Amino acid sequence: MNDTPVTEAMCAARRQLDDERFARDKSRLGKAEARLDKLEDLMHEVSECNVKLTALVEQNTGDVKDHEERITEIEKKPGTYWDKVIAGIIGAAVAALMALVLSGGAGV
Repeated sequence: MNDTPVTEAMCAARRQLDDERFARDKSRLGKAEARLDKLEDLMHEVSECNVKLTALVEQNTGDVKDHEERITEIEKKPGTYWDKVIAGIIGAAVAALMALVLSGGAGV
């Protein structure tokens, strides 16, 4: 180190420089704390949104399952309808055949 004694002016200049640095650092720290507070508020809002979205996804999943069941039933109805039509035709044909047999034949 330098062996020259520190004068009062040098000490005052260093103190002033340290005070300026401290004030600058204190200002930066205050701004950083304010940004951190805002980020914490945003994280809380995001967390609440996540909870709401999770609930909506669960509800939509249930709705989709319900819709799938209803669509499956609707898709089955035409098959059921045609089954009834075919059963009716077969029943009519059997009834006509039985009527023919019971009446003694076709104009014989």
